[in-house]
Amino acid sequence: MKRRWLMAVGFVFLLGGRLAMSQSNEPTTTTFPGVYLKWLRIAEVEIRRKNLDADNYVISVVERAETVTVIFRAVDAPEGTKGSGGSHPGYEVEIKKKDSKIVRSNYVR
Repeated sequence: MKRRWLMAVGFVFLLGGRLAMSQSNEPTTTTFPGVYLKWLRIAEVEIRRKNLDADNYVISVVERAETVTVIFRAVDAPEGTKGSGGSHPGYEVEIKKKDSKIVRSNYVR
């Protein structure tokens, strides 16, 4: 159930961006749980270390029982593409919930 909800949030991110491009007069609103801000801040340190610009990515947060994975997919990557697609490399950061430590981070192929 939680995974479906996260997928719905990801869909809202994608849909919101597409609506903003098609209807520039309309405001774009995206909502997500506040705890995601913590995971995004931790992941931000990693992508800065790799000299990646978050503005070039669509970001997804996948929450599991013990970890959270923040996935960065290029904005121009075709829908449904697995791995890295588009003009920027995909990247993911897995964070342990218990102590907020990064378990792993890597480029997505």
